[in-house]
Amino acid sequence: MNNKKKYEGLGFVELIIAIGVAGIAVIVLMSMATNSMKESVRLERQDALTRLAQDGALVVRKHVEDVNSPTYEGPPFIGDVNHCYAINRTEDSAEDSGVDFSHFIELGSITLEDVDEKLKENEEFHVDIIYDWISTESFISDVYYFAYCVSAVEETSTDLKTYVGSVIAGYVYCSNCNISPYEHPIIVNVRE
Repeated sequence: MNNKKKYEGLGFVELIIAIGVAGIAVIVLMSMATNSMKESVRLERQDALTRLAQDGALVVRKHVEDVNSPTYEGPPFIGDVNHCYAINRTEDSAEDSGVDFSHFIELGSITLEDVDEKLKENEEFHVDIIYDWISTESFISDVYYFAYCVSAVEETSTDLKTYVGSVIAGYVYCSNCNISPYEHPIIVNVRE
């Protein structure tokens, strides 16, 4: 009789150990899944920055094409040195988007750190991007900024100027997500 009670007691201990090991395995697997999801969201946000900066560069290039067109009637202005300009973005295409030269910030120099802080503060440069990759019913929206910044203007010839700058895109409300601003360099020639 004593052996049977001893055996039943060992079975209970084995059951408790098995439950503990299974619980630890579940915790480890859940931790791995959480880390994978965080990394996936971070990569999605970094990709959005890259796309935003490249879209902004297309908008600036489209504006330069318009300015260089013989039928263009506006002023051949595409920015002053050490200024960043807002980009009006439409979801449909870069064709309908444009650079808003009335909304700008003036900086002492175009360094990524200075631009990052100034553009985070100024809502005229902010844009919402909605992600629908979770499901069709729930959307996640992030606030980014992007702007066209001019770092130098060189007179190449009597009727041509070279503008050197970049489109800078960054994440506005990101405390621990480890996302750096993205800078897409632009060099364009503009006819006088």
